[in-house]
Amino acid sequence: MKKTILLYPVILFFMTLTIDSLAQSKEKEILDARIIAFNMRDIEQYLYNMHDSVRIVAFPNTVHANNIEEMRELYTLAFNAKNMGGTIRVLARKKFGEYYIQEEWLEKFESEPVTNYTLYKFKDDQIIEIIYLPANWKMQNN
Repeated sequence: MKKTILLYPVILFFMTLTIDSLAQSKEKEILDARIIAFNMRDIEQYLYNMHDSVRIVAFPNTVHANNIEEMRELYTLAFNAKNMGGTIRVLARKKFGEYYIQEEWLEKFESEPVTNYTLYKFKDDQIIEIIYLPANWKMQNN
């Protein structure tokens, strides 16, 4: 009986680690799918894993969208614009608490490539917040 009681916390600990690892794996898949959808200019796939209350912010506090319909309008215009072009490639990704931060390389058609830094927050396996950091922000590899 004592051995069973002592094993319970250990089993619970490893189950928690496994569940957390699966959640992070799902979130990474969602982030990868977002990049693919952006590169294909597929608005439906781009919005597929967005929460209805998704918020798009340019750091520190310029709000571009407060819900999925505002995001749809914003990105539909962008995807259809003739000067909106290029592809995104993920250079690095780290998890910090409830946020992922991605270093993204945007190769544009009509100008020099740029590096973007973007924060993603998840809720219920959907992206609930996207924060674009200033162009001069640098990701530390610590």
